[in-house]
Amino acid sequence: MYKEQLENYKGDKRSREYKELKKLAKVEVEAKSEGLGDTIEKVLRFTGVKQAIEFVAGKDCLPCDERRKALNAILPYGEPKQVRWFTSKELSEYEVFIANRKNDSWSAEQVTLLFRLYAEVFNRKYNIKRMCGSCMGTANILKKVTLDLDKVYNESTNN
Repeated sequence: MYKEQLENYKGDKRSREYKELKKLAKVEVEAKSEGLGDTIEKVLRFTGVKQAIEFVAGKDCLPCDERRKALNAILPYGEPKQVRWFTSKELSEYEVFIANRKNDSWSAEQVTLLFRLYAEVFNRKYNIKRMCGSCMGTANILKKVTLDLDKVYNESTNN
């Protein structure tokens, strides 16, 4: 979007507007963010804070890289990647869940089980304490978690 605007720009190329458009086009062209850490780094670079930090701390700012990697691990973007299959114990726990589940209704024990299994299999944790028992946002998350775990269950039983 910005790259196209930059190519079709008719004004003075020395103007502030053109320079900002050029910055935006450069950010747009860069690779997609893998997670929250990459997004924060892009914002800091775009606002000029990153350049100030590099001036003070030097080009190779190890704490910045560690923070970016840690935040990417905490909140990655995109589809979760399955890290492993169910263990035999987890498989039997999930079979009990399947036998007792109701459509779009979860008990507190089932929610705890689902998030524990999801964290183990996909290496992605949800903060259960911040979940609301009566809102659609939590229900949508639980639907997605259940759908992902169903896929793992089906693959586990087919192998």
